[in-house]
Amino acid sequence: MSNVYAAKRALFDRLGRLVAEAQEGSPLWGFAVSYVWPGDTNAGLKQIYGGRPSFEHPGEDDMEEGDDTAFHEVASVMLSVRATVSPFPDAGQRASDEIVEETVFEIGRLLRGNKHLCGGQSVARIRSGVGDNLPHNDGAVSLMSLRVDIESYVDYGEE
Repeated sequence: MSNVYAAKRALFDRLGRLVAEAQEGSPLWGFAVSYVWPGDTNAGLKQIYGGRPSFEHPGEDDMEEGDDTAFHEVASVMLSVRATVSPFPDAGQRASDEIVEETVFEIGRLLRGNKHLCGGQSVARIRSGVGDNLPHNDGAVSLMSLRVDIESYVDYGEE
């Protein structure tokens, strides 16, 4: 039916490996990567986690070969980057915003340099994002939720 869950797994597997390999000073250093939101909001946390997947078959660029059709698919995976920094309000909020900004930029670089990140003929890129600042008892929280689109082809096989 869709490549969306395979794309989400591939994206988070790759991010998990890159974060594990990150050296101190890298924007990815110190982050925890989770397939879904881990529910932890303590101060000092830096998190990358997955959210709702969706997909569409726009009907453009489908490939037909004989009786077989490979459908062009755009799978969208929500990817959130969250940082909590003490103290709150001003200095902590600015610091957490900068951490999230640098990390989102690094994720964008990763996708630009590895367009086929999710395998095969897939192409992954950040399509859009929305940020928020969330005051918290333990400090300032910055959150950027990204819509990552992974384009591929789905072949349902023969009837």
